[in-house]
Amino acid sequence: MQYNNIVKIERVEHPYLWRKYSDYSLTLGPQLSEKRVHHGTRANQPQLIYSTGFDLAKARVGGCLWFAVNSSYSRGGFQFSLNDGTYQIFVSLVASGNPNDVKFISNGVVLNVYKNEATYPGYLVTYR
Repeated sequence: MQYNNIVKIERVEHPYLWRKYSDYSLTLGPQLSEKRVHHGTRANQPQLIYSTGFDLAKARVGGCLWFAVNSSYSRGGFQFSLNDGTYQIFVSLVASGNPNDVKFISNGVVLNVYKNEATYPGYLVTYR
């Protein structure tokens, strides 16, 4: 994961969202493959995501949530811009294992997620 200059990393602690993610992960059993991936919110306040979680109902493209294996993808126009010249993206957890819920596309560098519970907004990274 490469960023220009990291200003801060905030760990998201949300017991309800964590329980939903954890419970979903357990249903995958031995098929579970947890990924750390990146998600930019573009014009949406990151606080909305770390207070309520990722929400398919708010997905703008393709009826799914989009995550990138490489941070450069999320930093390439999908980052949230703050007024002080810094930017933010999430380093998120995605529980993959059920192909109906999580699909890799673009040669495995992008994940499309079709189930809210398969995601957790683990860290909010602020950088310059």
